[in-house]
Amino acid sequence: MLITIIIATYNAAEFLQRSLDSIRLQKTDDIELIVMDAVSKDTTLEILKNNSDIIDYFKSEKDKGVYDAWNKGIRKAKGTYIMFLGADDVLLPGAIEAYLRFIKSNSGFDIISSRLDLVDEMGNHRRYVGELFVHERYCKRTLSFAHPGMLHSVNIFNKVGLFSLDYKICSDAEFFIKNGGAFKAGFVDYVTVRMQQGGMSVSYKAIWEAYKIRKNYHVINPFQNSIGMIKMVLLLFLSKTKTKLLGLG
Repeated sequence: MLITIIIATYNAAEFLQRSLDSIRLQKTDDIELIVMDAVSKDTTLEILKNNSDIIDYFKSEKDKGVYDAWNKGIRKAKGTYIMFLGADDVLLPGAIEAYLRFIKSNSGFDIISSRLDLVDEMGNHRRYVGELFVHERYCKRTLSFAHPGMLHSVNIFNKVGLFSLDYKICSDAEFFIKNGGAFKAGFVDYVTVRMQQGGMSVSYKAIWEAYKIRKNYHVINPFQNSIGMIKMVLLLFLSKTKTKLLGLG
């Protein structure tokens, strides 16, 4: 088993089938799919049951959030590389093939990032996100590379441990800020995932968590960190205000 895809679900019925369909089209013996559910109350479990032929491991139990679910998935994973997808993410055609082609020609990478297509709530393209992971740049600007759909060597979790449960939204950022300086990073110049913008990752709580993480690890000048947080809060406020004025919120 070469690549393990881990999806954490909770009341994800609205978009889950679309995500599973995108994986089904690329599912081979080289791909393992793990789904960790937090005891969904909608039809998520029914959807997962109907797609059990492509799910290699499934568990539905209470957890402490998405990072707890990811950690449980990592412990069950058999793959050499691990990919995390949101239940509403779409794995784009050719994504797995692009990664496998890269892996066969290159070795020794701890993480391999790619690009993602960021869309709005209506599915309209907004922008592409993604580049080679560079620790110093990431510490200052966490959107400098695309985490959804990227590959993580299972060896890095064996070496540095799993995701912290101290943060509900930005624990992946904490993981890369804390450990990423020692990672050998590769990059596949291919759009592998379509992701809908918004959600908890675009919230005041996420901005506050990111600020605290940078402060705790002293990776940025305190003044710059504070100014950056204020700018992000203002941009989010203006965005939310615009949405309300347009009658979309």
